[in-house]
Amino acid sequence: MNVKGQGNIGVNEIINEKAGLIVHPNPCKDKLTVNGYQLAVNTIEVTDLLGQKQNILVERLTTNDLRLMTNNLPSGIYFIKATDINGNVSVGKFVKE
Repeated sequence: MNVKGQGNIGVNEIINEKAGLIVHPNPCKDKLTVNGYQLAVNTIEVTDLLGQKQNILVERLTTNDLRLMTNNLPSGIYFIKATDINGNVSVGKFVKE
């Protein structure tokens, strides 16, 4: 997994090159964009550090792009699990401010 950032300002995006998952902005406040790149996301799951699933509103922007409404999440670190129609899985993480 490659992590791109801007010095010590914060992480811009997380890229999982194997499955092609891009998550931005990171850290986020109210909204988070998930780009499947080469993964046409069918389902998405957000969990906290304890593995508890989080209920969030997801809006499909394109076949590969989703917007997650993170305004109801408490500040913390979260994991994203995206699955395509063929069962391919990609994971990422983000920080909610």
